[in-house]
Amino acid sequence: MRFNKTKKIKNENGSIMIESMIAIGLVTVGLVGIFGLVTRSTHLNKDVENRVVATYLAGEGIEVIKNLIDTNVEKTYRSSLVTWNEGLSGAFEVEYNSKLATLIPISSTSTNPLRLNKATGRYSYSGSVTTPYFRTVRVTGGGGSVITVESYVEWTADRKKNTVHLSDTFYNWRERATPQYNPG
Repeated sequence: MRFNKTKKIKNENGSIMIESMIAIGLVTVGLVGIFGLVTRSTHLNKDVENRVVATYLAGEGIEVIKNLIDTNVEKTYRSSLVTWNEGLSGAFEVEYNSKLATLIPISSTSTNPLRLNKATGRYSYSGSVTTPYFRTVRVTGGGGSVITVESYVEWTADRKKNTVHLSDTFYNWRERATPQYNPG
């Protein structure tokens, strides 16, 4: 009988080792899966961050042109020498504080990256930190009572070129809203 107990103990020792190896393998597979999910999640978060920043920069480009239109309209009420869309035709590099006289005309697309000023948190062409974003604002239809503003922000991430494109249309509604004096 004693012989059988010894043989049984030896068999249990071998099965414990196999069970331990299987358990270590399962834990390893689980940890690798979790690590893969964390890595993928980090990558997707960075992609979303880039898209949000690019969308806001594109929206800012359209707002700059809208501010320039409003400035022209104000000048129009003071002097009839300025039209509502004066100087707004072509492709430009714009900054948050651009004035009509300081617009940077370009031939097709921007070649200057936007820079971030860490102290103010603003993007411009003279900040301290170079970013991957390039903004181009195109204004078309400047000869009539309608203009279209398209703002493109491009950046490269993971060797892939990305683009955000926003567009807005502005009308010279003030032209029709101006009351006509009728002395009759």
